[in-house]
Amino acid sequence: MRLLDIAGKYAGKYRNFFLFSLIGVINTSIHAAVVILVAGHYELSPIIANGSAFFAANIFSFLANAMFTFKKSITLVGYVKFLSASFATLVIILSISIVCEYFNIDYRWSLLLVLVLSPVVSYFLVKNIAFRN
Repeated sequence: MRLLDIAGKYAGKYRNFFLFSLIGVINTSIHAAVVILVAGHYELSPIIANGSAFFAANIFSFLANAMFTFKKSITLVGYVKFLSASFATLVIILSISIVCEYFNIDYRWSLLLVLVLSPVVSYFLVKNIAFRN
């Protein structure tokens, strides 16, 4: 079987996860841009910069995922559910970090776990909390 045939076979099955991941990459860029603008240009604290960046990226993520990934209506209740799923993902990411630190595991392994698991966990939570059918 050719590579394109294999890709075509799985593209439909994993379409939403791929879109979700692509939107996640854009979110990261938005987050970084807002931090640079707020902390670098306006010279505000990194806490304010990262807080602002989180919400800017999170709102974009909700809008983009509602429209393109899950094809759902955009509502305030939907955003609150999405934000709840985002915070739940954060708790899981921090828990992984805490466990790794407790067992004195090198931070690079912790980072690898977070990088691999957070998109999957986030997708599962967002799909089942914010965009449930």
